Amino acid sequence: METILAGLLILLTLLVAGGLWLLTGRLRAIDERLRDLGALALLPEKLKALSERMEDLDTDALAMEVDRLRDDVERIESLATAPGTGHAREVSRAERIRAAITRYLRDEGYRSVHVLAEEEQLESNPDEVVVEAVRQGLQVKGKVQLVGGEVAETRLDPSYSMFP
Repeated sequence: METILAGLLILLTLLVAGGLWLLTGRLRAIDERLRDLGALALLPEKLKALSERMEDLDTDALAMEVDRLRDDVERIESLATAPGTGHAREVSRAERIRAAITRYLRDEGYRSVHVLAEEEQLESNPDEVVVEAVRQGLQVKGKVQLVGGEVAETRLDPSYSMFP
């Protein structure tokens, strides 16, 4: 009987020692992970410094600069799409139609205007031309009605309304 109790006591001691060994290993792994997260302790100070820098920014001046840059880009785009008046080469009908459509849509507040018609279609004096553009952050697509190479009417819809 005493040998059975001694055997059970030894078995229980081995089980407790094994459990402690497993628990110690898991605690070491958790400790290593917590050390890796120690770098996050500096995060609140960095966020506070970033917040202070954001408050120091002059947002009105920044907005004015962005508006000025947008106006400059629009001017450059208008110059790039306008048919040249130089004597270097003759401006094709397709280029004149693209320029007229782009200028008209820019004047209406559209940005990133893309005429989707082929050169051959534009050369053949089309009545309607498919275009894509961006207005107030929305992608729009539709048709531009032409009369005599000039824009007469536009039918542009946001792309989300055209989703099947």
